Amino acid sequence: MAADFYYYAGGKRIPLELDPEHVAVDVGEVGSRGGRRPDPAAVEGAVELRSGLYLVERSSLPADERRRLDQEDALLPVYQYENALVVILPEVRVEIAEGSETEVHRFLEEADVPNQILTDKGTRLVVRPESGRGEDALRLANELQESVPVEMAQARFLRRVPKRDRSS
Repeated sequence: MAADFYYYAGGKRIPLELDPEHVAVDVGEVGSRGGRRPDPAAVEGAVELRSGLYLVERSSLPADERRRLDQEDALLPVYQYENALVVILPEVRVEIAEGSETEVHRFLEEADVPNQILTDKGTRLVVRPESGRGEDALRLANELQESVPVEMAQARFLRRVPKRDRSS
């Protein structure tokens, strides 16, 4: 089912493959919702991608801790694309095609993914799925791109690429 995971860039569909070895833990999200932060051992040795967001080896998180973090919307999906790891964040950036503002707003109001507009600058929006899930942001962005006239609709993500070997 790898074809189910994709995003659009420059109007082209870019495939993503779910990374079986990693998850991302948003410690800030857990704290902002009043949840119990993960066991410090869970993020020990993890890579901090940005303040409070960690790339964690799936095997280092006990299954019950993964379930709890998932229920608190603090577990974000990690995908692979070429040599990069891609963490999908729960936010969609939208650039609306000229004259399509009403159609885009109507789509968002009726979307299968309940959402809220965080920023509205006319032809540029920032939208967040109410679930706080990266998967829902990816789905919402793709549905927008495929359904209404937009210049761009893309889930926000962080990309981690391997360090270049400077010895060559």
